[in-house]
Amino acid sequence: MAVTKDKDVQKNPWYFTIEINENGKRKRIKRRGFKTKKEAEAAQRDLLNELGQGLNLEASKLLYRDFMKDWLRDKKTKVKSRTLETYAGLVNNHILPAIGELALADITPRHIQNLYNKLQ
Repeated sequence: MAVTKDKDVQKNPWYFTIEINENGKRKRIKRRGFKTKKEAEAAQRDLLNELGQGLNLEASKLLYRDFMKDWLRDKKTKVKSRTLETYAGLVNNHILPAIGELALADITPRHIQNLYNKLQ
């Protein structure tokens, strides 16, 4: 886990690398393009915090419907039962039929706007 300055790059030369263990395999993550060392360190801390909270780096393969099922399951303990029923109705009747089969990484602002337009 190092923050380094790339001497060959004039603009935004700072970058960081971290190593994680993913399914028993070592994986190196590198992020480039930071103006200052402090910016790179802050971004590194943010990424480490996200990874510590269980961020899925393979989320691009996750379907939106599966993400929303997890989201509803998480809400079960945080909202009242009537609110959860409302959320589930909106998700199952409107959102999932429109974009539920898309991978998270494939959803664009156009998909969201089309959903809004359909709901109008």
